[in-house]
Amino acid sequence: MIDLLLVLALVAGSAFFIFFVIRIFVTPKHINQIRGMIESGNVKQAINVLKVILSKNANNLEAHWLLAEAYFKDKRYDLSLVECRYISKLGKFSNEVPEEKVRARLAGLLEYFGHLEDAQKEYILLSKLRPDYGEYYFKIGEIFYKRNMTDKSIPYFNTALKYSPAHPETLFYLGIINYAKSQVKEAITYLNKALQFNPNLHKAHYYLGLINKTLGVYDKARTEFQLSQKDPDFKLRAMLEEGRILLITENVKEAIIQFERALKFIKEENEISIEIRYLLGLCYEKTKDLSLAVEQWEIVDNHRKGYKDVGIKLSLYSDLRTDDRLKDFLTASRQGFIELSQKVLAAMGFEIQDTKPINDDAVDFVVSQLEGKWRNTKRSSCLVKIRRSSEPVGELLVRQIQEEMKKISASRGIIISTAGFAPSAVQYSLTRPIDLIDRQQLTQTLHSIQG
Repeated sequence: MIDLLLVLALVAGSAFFIFFVIRIFVTPKHINQIRGMIESGNVKQAINVLKVILSKNANNLEAHWLLAEAYFKDKRYDLSLVECRYISKLGKFSNEVPEEKVRARLAGLLEYFGHLEDAQKEYILLSKLRPDYGEYYFKIGEIFYKRNMTDKSIPYFNTALKYSPAHPETLFYLGIINYAKSQVKEAITYLNKALQFNPNLHKAHYYLGLINKTLGVYDKARTEFQLSQKDPDFKLRAMLEEGRILLITENVKEAIIQFERALKFIKEENEISIEIRYLLGLCYEKTKDLSLAVEQWEIVDNHRKGYKDVGIKLSLYSDLRTDDRLKDFLTASRQGFIELSQKVLAAMGFEIQDTKPINDDAVDFVVSQLEGKWRNTKRSSCLVKIRRSSEPVGELLVRQIQEEMKKISASRGIIISTAGFAPSAVQYSLTRPIDLIDRQQLTQTLHSIQG
């Protein structure tokens, strides 16, 4: 019985609500109360009221407009778009349904949903309605830029500046357009002006960072990239560029810290995250942390097959997990690398006469070997170059060893490379007393070493 009474009360309340709406709010005198609901945040009630009004009079454009605004404030943008399109299609505007406001709302919603060309048409109409308002010219130019029609965007950006000289976004776009055209001075001027009028436009710092990096002013570039990280949309790419600078300037350990920190901000794999992982792998390779390098490159390979030289590097280091001897040779310190190289040469039957370290991944030796089995047999000298870099040995090094052999009267030359040899290097060595030893042959020798 109580439930029945409750239902009847609700029905009666609903009927009163509809009567109240039709009786009160449908009149122009009281429709301001609906605006008050929307402005005060009582959006859902306003929407219900407007739906009732439109159910009785679907041609009430003011109700449609208020409903569009109510939906917008309720973040139901798709429904707001429907209402704005309906009003625009009818083309009947008034003081209560102002054309500029309707078209501005419609343009913004079309842009939000990615209908850039339609949005641009609305902004063009708006610029004709209000020809001295810079914002509309800016929006036309911005959409041309987003549509990869940069040259068409420039006149609109310039017109926007004519009416709004202190518009930071317009200055920003002109800055990055000039940067893309390698017009550095103009780009710097526009970007600095953008920051002058809006110090929180952190993305401008990113492009100033790129400019300073290109000019080789690395300290200034790093400062700009650090400032641009305050913009969430530019944080990762700024960290990537700062890491590049550290790598360029041979600050490998700092670069590793930077790239490892960047990994924490990766939400999904994209071109930026892939490049971060690739460069982090290069850093690990330089510090001989090859297992960590391979780990990053495998992630890259899983998401981007054929990315740069990742496939080659994974192939190069494919034996690391199964061959400890080769792993030790590739990851040893500079002194450890020299000592292992000496053991390799000893296992090959050579006696070392001179050792010349070149860098962490390269060492040269002058060695000797008996030409026969007899005691008085003459010893012949041989020049040996051992390389453990990730790049295949090219023809240039083969030519170089030939010239150096002549200087020391060596009868033979040997190049040992963990990364193999370029075809041109192999071809050049065929008709000369130069032997090329690849990773497979080196691995066999490493396994013949005792202890």
